[in-house]
Amino acid sequence: MNWVKEGIEFVIDLGILDFLSWDEIELRACGPKDINIDTLKSITEYSSCTVDHKVVKLFWEMFEKFTQEERRMYLKFVWGRSKIPSDTTELNYKHCITLITGRDNESFPEAHTCFFTVDVPEYTSLEKMTEKFKKAIELCGEIDGDYGANNIQDEDGGGGRGGYGGYDSEEE
Repeated sequence: MNWVKEGIEFVIDLGILDFLSWDEIELRACGPKDINIDTLKSITEYSSCTVDHKVVKLFWEMFEKFTQEERRMYLKFVWGRSKIPSDTTELNYKHCITLITGRDNESFPEAHTCFFTVDVPEYTSLEKMTEKFKKAIELCGEIDGDYGANNIQDEDGGGGRGGYGGYDSEEE
């Protein structure tokens, strides 16, 4: 029982329990249940593009249309977690959208969960981006890509995805 107490005390000061409801404790320990777009935007950086790039605008338009469940699945795909913490001031890595040129419209986004980064091909339409992102987040059940959606083994017996959360178009 002391280990449970120590674990809770690692997250919050136990003295504060007298002043908080269980809902407030859950919020502080686990983060909000719903993913707020403005919060995610506030912790997002951009690589090989700017916030004004067409693909970035498509991304945020797509994300706004996602259900809360799809937003949680996206976070798991790109970060390995399904919630944004209440306090984002001490994140090791911020959410990063990296524009990848040279990939066609049939390519999937590729996630790097250790770095909270997603590589996004230059999709030409909201429909194509949404299709590829939804398929990627649905197929990505694990943050370790060693055992992908079809448990495909490469020649050396590994999963062939090397720890990435993305999928190539040949794997459809």
